[in-house]
This record gives sequence, structure tokens and C-alpha cells, in this order.
Amino acid sequence: PYSCEARFRRADGEYRWLLNTGRPLDSNRFVGSSADISERKRARRNLDLAVAVAQVVIWEVDFLNDRLLFDETQLPILGVNFDRSNSRIAAWIERIHAADRAEFEARVRRASAPDGEVFDYEYRMAGRDGTEQWIHSLGRVVQRTADGAPVFAVGTSMNVTVSKRNALELEQHRHRLEELVAQRTAELMATEA
Repeated sequence: PYSCEARFRRADGEYRWLLNTGRPLDSNRFVGSSADISERKRARRNLDLAVAVAQVVIWEVDFLNDRLLFDETQLPILGVNFDRSNSRIAAWIERIHAADRAEFEARVRRASAPDGEVFDYEYRMAGRDGTEQWIHSLGRVVQRTADGAPVFAVGTSMNVTVSKRNALELEQHRHRLEELVAQRTAELMATEA
């Protein structure tokens, strides 16, 4: 049996992608087929570009085998190092900041329940350089057993550290402004008294 993808030029000059498959019938004959996969190739290219522009990591969870599946080359987007142990769900959870871990696990349980909700959570992990990285993960169980137990989930994660730091800085400025307003108001009231 064989299978190959190749670009072919049509009579009108347009290039199309074809998937060619076949197998030998005997030593002199083959049977095969070709399918136009141009739209599938275009969709994949667009997805890859969107993922690159959005700076997201796409992941899958295989609950039956306790596996977290992702493209390890994408982990730098999250600011974390790849290590083989990251492919186990429990090992990934262990890397989550202790203050965020219990809530992360609770949300996984809720999303895994038979009537489960979408998993949506921002949490901290240690980055490649030891700095704290904020990760936003969003996912859903897409396959379940007959009794509702989770089999397979898909989702995305992105590094939101910069926006978290900006929000914290903005909150600190707001508090400082409130303190200054309160101080100035007290000063004005004291001079009026």
C-alpha cells in the first residue's frame, strides 16, 4: 500500500493538492485513487497561521491513558520548558503554583463531570527562567464513555503574563490615586475647619 500527497497543475493552470493512495492487486497491476485535499491543506495552513499570530498552544487530554498531548515546540509560547514528564496530566498539575493548584483541579473535575462545563482558568506556573508565568487555559471534553466519563478533551493555552502585570500595575495606580484624593480631601477639610 502507498499514500502520498502531491501538488498537481490542472489544465487551466491552477495547482491543487491531491492525496494519492493505492495498493498492488498483483505483480503487474495496481488499484488506487486520488482525492483533492486542497481545501483541507488551506484550512490547515490558516489554522497554523492563526495559532502563530494568537500565540496559543493547542492541547489534547487523553483521560484513559493520563496523557497531555501538545506540540512540544509550542511550549516556549507559554514561557515554560518542555520536559517529558509534562505529557502526564498529574505532572503538569504539579508545576502549577501551589496557590492555584486546588482551584485548577476543582475546575478540571467540574469540566470532567458528565454534565461538565467548559474549563476556563488563569493560573501561575514557573517559567523557563524561574519567573512566574500566568497561563490562561480554555478547553472542553469532546468525547465521553456511555456513562459520561471523560475520554478526550481539547483546548488552548496562552501566556497572559503581560496583561496580568499590566492589570496589577493599573490597580496599584488606582489605589495610589485613591489615597492621594483621600489625603487631599482631608487636607482641604482641615483648612476649611
